[in-house]
Amino acid sequence: AAVKYRDPKSGATWTGHGRAPQWIASAKNRDKFLVDGGKATATPAPASKAKAAGNYVRGPQPALYRDPKSGATWSGRGRAPTWIAKAKDRSKFLIAGGAESTVAATTSAVSRAKAVGKKTASKSGGATAGKGQPKGPQPAKYRDPKSGATW
Repeated sequence: AAVKYRDPKSGATWTGHGRAPQWIASAKNRDKFLVDGGKATATPAPASKAKAAGNYVRGPQPALYRDPKSGATWSGRGRAPTWIAKAKDRSKFLIAGGAESTVAATTSAVSRAKAVGKKTASKSGGATAGKGQPKGPQPAKYRDPKSGATW
C-alpha cells in the first residue's frame, strides 16, 4: 500500500489502513499530515458505484408520505407510523414530487407484495411455518423397539 500520511516531526508514515498511529489518532483534521501536502491521494468512490451496491443510501431521507390531517411525514424507511400502517393503499399519502413519487409508488408496491406473500405463507404453512421449537406437548416421533420407550 502506498504511504498516505507522514508525521512532520518524526517522519513516520502511515498508509491509512489499520489502526491509526498515536501521532495522528487524536487529530481532528488529518489534511496537514497528507503526503501530497494537503491534497488527497485517494479519489472518493463515484456515487454510481455506491448506489449499485443494494441501492441503499445512508442517512436521513426526504419525506415520501404526508398525513393530510396532522401534516406528519414519513420517508418510507423504518417502521411505518400509525397513520399509514393500516392503510391498504398508501398512494393517497404520497407527496407529489416527480421522481420521488415514482420511487415511493415502487416502494409501496413492493411492501404490499411482501405483505401478501407473508400472509399466504402463514396460512399455507400452518404450525410448522414458525421458527424454533413447536409449542405445547408434541406426539412421540421415535420409539425404542426393545424397551418401547418413546421420545
